[in-house]
Amino acid sequence: MKKVILNVLVFAFVVSLAGCSTIKGIGDDIQAVGGWISNGSEHVEESIKNNPPGSGMKK
Repeated sequence: MKKVILNVLVFAFVVSLAGCSTIKGIGDDIQAVGGWISNGSEHVEESIKNNPPGSGMKK
């Protein structure tokens, strides 16, 4: 299992270097991923506010 994870990480690193051959390009990619995570967490937060845990349970 450790070999599989290591291979995936090495593959992702090589692909990222090939896709964006500069440090700035890698930084832009990391920033984009951070944006996706932030947007996803904001969506979850909004969903929880609109539908609090336990609000859909019948009494």
